[in-house]
Amino acid sequence: MCDFISIGLPSRLAKSLGQWRRRRFALAEHRNQTLRQALPSTYLPWLLTSGGCSCELCCELPKPKQPPTPGRAFFLRYDAAEIVRELAALHCGSSFLYVHFYSGDVSAEPLPIIGRTRMTPDSLSSHAAPILRDELIELAAPKRLKHAHQ
Repeated sequence: MCDFISIGLPSRLAKSLGQWRRRRFALAEHRNQTLRQALPSTYLPWLLTSGGCSCELCCELPKPKQPPTPGRAFFLRYDAAEIVRELAALHCGSSFLYVHFYSGDVSAEPLPIIGRTRMTPDSLSSHAAPILRDELIELAAPKRLKHAHQ
């Protein structure tokens, strides 16, 4: 069927996320229970789509044409990565990213979370290491540098 990009953000941001708008993109609350249970209890998952899915926002590494599989490496398209960074910057804590190739109902399909990793939002570019489909990625806010005043 299609790839979908999910972004986990604190539930206290639900009102502002429900009003978020960007031309040619949509953001909608994701009701998949597998993903909801994988996130911290105070977080909600959101689907980032363009044209009804996220297929065009996920760029596969150059390989022979094969169907998307769990663990397959890819990059987010530059504008999708920019949006994920923008949404992650709405608060000071961590955000989560999960991409899955759905074969059925996106709200009901069991999701294979093959691993968990941490990275900074800035590392979501085609110049950095690729990300893996079906891996739950914690986008950790960069720590502020502490200046010693002695």
